[in-house]
Amino acid sequence: MASLPALSFAPPLFLLWVVMAAAGFFLLWKILSQYFERPVTVLTFILVLFGTNLFWQIVFAPPGAHIFLFTLYLLMILLTHLWQKNMHWLPLVAMLPVMIAIAFLHAPGIFMMLFPAFEWTGDPKSLDEMNVKFRKDRVQLVFLAGMFVICLILMQFSWFNGPGEIFYYGDATGADFPVLPANIHRVLFSAQNGWLVYSPLVIFAIAGFWFQAEKSRALFLASFLFLLASLGSAASNPAWSFPESFGYPNLIETYAVLCLPLGYLIRWGWNRNRQARIILLVLSVTVVFLNIFQTLQFRRSARVEPSSTVLTDSIPQKPWLKCSRIASFDFENGDDHGPFRLKLAARSGNYGLLLNGQHRYSPGLTSNLGQLTDRDSSWINASGYFLFTCKNASSKVFLVITCIRKGVAYKYRVTDLSAGRFHPNQWNRVTMSYLVPFPVEPDDLLQVYFMDYGEEPCFIDDIEIDLCKPTL
Repeated sequence: MASLPALSFAPPLFLLWVVMAAAGFFLLWKILSQYFERPVTVLTFILVLFGTNLFWQIVFAPPGAHIFLFTLYLLMILLTHLWQKNMHWLPLVAMLPVMIAIAFLHAPGIFMMLFPAFEWTGDPKSLDEMNVKFRKDRVQLVFLAGMFVICLILMQFSWFNGPGEIFYYGDATGADFPVLPANIHRVLFSAQNGWLVYSPLVIFAIAGFWFQAEKSRALFLASFLFLLASLGSAASNPAWSFPESFGYPNLIETYAVLCLPLGYLIRWGWNRNRQARIILLVLSVTVVFLNIFQTLQFRRSARVEPSSTVLTDSIPQKPWLKCSRIASFDFENGDDHGPFRLKLAARSGNYGLLLNGQHRYSPGLTSNLGQLTDRDSSWINASGYFLFTCKNASSKVFLVITCIRKGVAYKYRVTDLSAGRFHPNQWNRVTMSYLVPFPVEPDDLLQVYFMDYGEEPCFIDDIEIDLCKPTL
């Protein structure tokens, strides 16, 4: 799962998105008002909305799950606060549908359960005090534990979440702990989507954890551990870059949590003296201006990139790119493919290759990512010719480019050769380009090949694979 799902612009769904965004603004104001004085609330509210890439998500990005999660996280924090005021059942019961929606949309959202758990513990003065509190609230705590189990179970039925995505992206059987921080420096500091580069206000929010810990250790632990879990999940995403997004989009919903330490930092500065207030206001105006300026610049495609203004799988038509042939297959020499290397299958020369139910994979490229290129932006361009005799719908042939880590594919891209632009009983040329990602681990592989997963035969010939790298 490279990113949270984008939503259709169908009118009912778009209206729901607008309602959820408006509810998020209201809840943000409500929560800040519960914890801070009016000037701190106003300043924090403005900074969160206009000083981060949340502004981009609301104004320019298509409707997506980020705003839904932002609002649901805020609602969960508010319900936790109301529950802790008098330990009534109503806020606790209301958490259940909210947590189910969160866990269904985004697996790491299950860590929002840290808020009611840590807020209940509070800052106990003794073990005896905890025992008394536990005996008094044990029924509600059982309900809270049951809520957690229900969310874990229902997450398995979400089409947004895959196995293991509470802690990392990808298949649970093929991942291990070291993959967690693999892309953390790119998520935070890359010129493409660096969270701290394009939303530097987050640095102030992180600094605010110090002041939050002084006021409420329980709230600090919940907020800090939630942020660590969110960063760990984001850093384990092999497809970490989002060329069409400003900043790092998969952390936008965390502003619902970061608004609290940010508010504590602003309160500390606001209550010091007049000079501190002036400095705070100047910094706030600067951050908001910088964010809006960068957002509008990005909107005009003027963001600075290491090698290209917009890095996508399409190869830029730029003179600073140099392409070289790194693999080719015309099947003229050798007989490694036995009876599947045929004269009948030749487009040029004397031989071509047959793919069918007994011989599904063509030769291709298998190369270590680290050895393939050391540039931040390089592309693979693969092409070949194929001929099929069945109807388009019956053809099950793909051109595949993917990366492999410990047997698990990520950034898997295919060109479906059954599309209407290809025609039976004649040779068709297919071309596919692919932006080479950063390797998750040093021994990650890149593979390029044709695959026939059906039963109808297909002839393949003249496969060419080029690597395009910046010359500068």
